[in-house]
Amino acid sequence: MHRVLIVRMYLRDIIRWESYGFTVIGLARDGEEALEIVHREQPDVILTDISMPRMNGIELIAHLRRENYDGVIDVLS
Repeated sequence: MHRVLIVRMYLRDIIRWESYGFTVIGLARDGEEALEIVHREQPDVILTDISMPRMNGIELIAHLRRENYDGVIDVLS
C-alpha cells in the first residue's frame, strides 16, 4: 500500500483510496499542517491544492524540495 497525505480534506471523500492501493495517513487543511504530517509520517504521495490559507501549495512544494522529499507530489487546482 502506498501512503498518501491529502492536503484539502474534501479529496478524501471523492475517491475510494484503499481500493486503488493507497492508505490515507493524514489530512491537512493547509501547507503548514501538511509539513508537520510529512515530518511525522513520511508519506509516499502528497495530493495538494495550490490555493490554501497560511502556506499555499507552491510554498509547500518549495519546502519539501529543500528538505529533499523524494515522494510524489500531485497538485490539483
